[in-house]
Amino acid sequence: MNKKCYICILTNMQKPMPRQTSDRYHEFIARLLKQPRDMEDLTLYFQVDRRTIYRWIDTIKERLHIEITNTKGKFDLSDASKDLIQNNSLNNWMFNTFSLMNLLDDREALKDRILLEHIPSSNDEDKLQVILEAMEQNRRISFKYTKYYNNPEHKPKPHEHVEPYCVKLFERRWYVICQTDEKTNKNDNGMRTFSLDQISDLKMLKSTFKLPKGFSAEEYFNDVYGITTGMNGALSTIKMKVDAARANYYRALPLHHSQEEEQHEDYSIFTFRLRPANDFYQALLHEGELLEVLEPAEVREAIKEKIGKMEERYKNDIQNNKK
Repeated sequence: MNKKCYICILTNMQKPMPRQTSDRYHEFIARLLKQPRDMEDLTLYFQVDRRTIYRWIDTIKERLHIEITNTKGKFDLSDASKDLIQNNSLNNWMFNTFSLMNLLDDREALKDRILLEHIPSSNDEDKLQVILEAMEQNRRISFKYTKYYNNPEHKPKPHEHVEPYCVKLFERRWYVICQTDEKTNKNDNGMRTFSLDQISDLKMLKSTFKLPKGFSAEEYFNDVYGITTGMNGALSTIKMKVDAARANYYRALPLHHSQEEEQHEDYSIFTFRLRPANDFYQALLHEGELLEVLEPAEVREAIKEKIGKMEERYKNDIQNNKK
């Protein structure tokens, strides 16, 4: 398994495990993440004997580098292993998913009363598999891409010898971030983001590439919200005023990891440190009248400009309807 695969949960495995076995181990870890368990709980839940449990614990430590402790008959994850899972977004997502699957698994009678968000890109599993394999082997890919913006005829554009660096899930869509040979100016590093649902004719090539030393997918997106990096924009300290009732929403689900709050009686001031780009602006506009950007001036002006264009569009719509 290539250690440069940033999306792979089994990064440090010595050799791949069968999918069913791997899922079983992750389900085992997910159960311990919820709370410490005794041997009776584990054997009954997984319908295996004690020897199998101990064998799983040894294998998980050897292959996944996750240590399970036994204190007074209670099995639990070591503090270091909990940090490994909780501080990595993919690990956290994977194990939380297994926990959710366990929660819903035995509730067949409620299947018509549990509604989940549809992810259109889940139909692109074959594309994701090709991209992940290319990332594991550091091999280039080629594909055609239909960019819907500024492309009224929806003509696909070929992209050859593209280097896939990482993938990201955002707002129900999968994206692949690649190094390309496309550069519009001297400050353009050629990095591009492609949505999987707009990719066609995807192929993994024989040619290979070297991932830049020290590249981190997490650091690449550290200063941005969403998928648009805004790398050409300045790193800004952004303050916004949010009504007290809506502030609870941001408290429970922070918009960005840099979020800080200054709480007042009727409102809160939230501060972010990031590079504002389109995804961030759209998130703020989504809040409508419940939010006001205070500073910096250029971000406040950008929001005002977008609101002005929205107002103008509706004015024109009303005038056209009167004709």
